[in-house]
Amino acid sequence: MSLAKKGNGYLLISALILGLLFDYLFYGKPLGLSYPLYMITLYALLFWNMRHTQPLKIDAKLLLGIPIIALSFTYFIYSNPIFAVLNFLMIPSLLVAHTLLLTSNHRYKWFESRFLLEVLRI
Repeated sequence: MSLAKKGNGYLLISALILGLLFDYLFYGKPLGLSYPLYMITLYALLFWNMRHTQPLKIDAKLLLGIPIIALSFTYFIYSNPIFAVLNFLMIPSLLVAHTLLLTSNHRYKWFESRFLLEVLRI
């Protein structure tokens, strides 16, 4: 089996694991600790699937995941409904932007306004 087909198989299994974990952690349950656990698992599977195409190195792009994980922990630590709504909107957007940067699938530099449009797919 070629490396590309094997990689697609791993990606499919990872997506299935994430889907099952999402159903287990979130369906009919409060966000609390579930959100950071899901985000950590998502990042672990993302890095595991990227291991052949882009080796893991500590740089500024990788460190951008720290605020995303920290924001996900606010659901566990605080119960402010305003911050819960803001984080609910911001975390997925930041995750998409971070994934674009990590996988180098972006056309524009992160500091250009067009990058925001690329993240939002407008």
